[in-house]
Amino acid sequence: MKQFILISFLLLCSFFASADQYRVELSVFETAVSLHHFQGMKNVNLFVDNNDLYRYYIGDFEEIATAEAIQKEAKAKGIQFAKVINITEERTACANSCTAPGQIENILFDFNKYHLRYKSTQELDKLGYYLHANPENMVRLNGHTDSRGSEQYNFKLSENRAHTAKNYLLTKGIEDFRILIKEFGETTPIAKNSLLGDDSSVGRQFNRRVIFEILDKEGNEITGIVKEFIIPELLKIAPLNNSEAFLSMVL
Repeated sequence: MKQFILISFLLLCSFFASADQYRVELSVFETAVSLHHFQGMKNVNLFVDNNDLYRYYIGDFEEIATAEAIQKEAKAKGIQFAKVINITEERTACANSCTAPGQIENILFDFNKYHLRYKSTQELDKLGYYLHANPENMVRLNGHTDSRGSEQYNFKLSENRAHTAKNYLLTKGIEDFRILIKEFGETTPIAKNSLLGDDSSVGRQFNRRVIFEILDKEGNEITGIVKEFIIPELLKIAPLNNSEAFLSMVL
């Protein structure tokens, strides 16, 4: 019986050990370099970390022996700083300390523009770091505008805003299939575009936005990762009551 328990324990340990993933980090640079730098090494990938360092690596592998063999090959080709990294441990540490729930904020845009503000790139960096730490999750970027301009124009503008955010995440090494896009135009404001008959610049600013919607592998939203906007009380849009909702449907 004791022998059976020992064998079971060893098999369990082997199972958990095999759950780790490894990669070979070849080099780290402050700027991008040509892949020719890596002496013909195959399947070299790039990850730009939260400090804007360019990390070139090969992997991920389930067996450490595979990673060690590639590290040996890299060093034989003169890449002396190649090292094996337990990426599972790094992702766990990052998920616990680098990106706390509620830390990531949604991003805002200037009127009639879709370029990123500096503050927006900081939030996208946080989002990219979270996605690297949680490779099973995805993000949907929901683009919005205020009510100025035609409906058709605003749909295109909201799409451009979402695409700009996506393109930034792509430069950070996030895979294309994990970044979804949805454009809403002016149809779903979160604040009043006007207040007491006057234009509200503050309300319009809240509506010129891209919302980050974190999704699990089944496409279900994961809440608590992205901080919601705090709308001033006077600018909040009151929900429709039942009779108003019915009238809006039939009129």
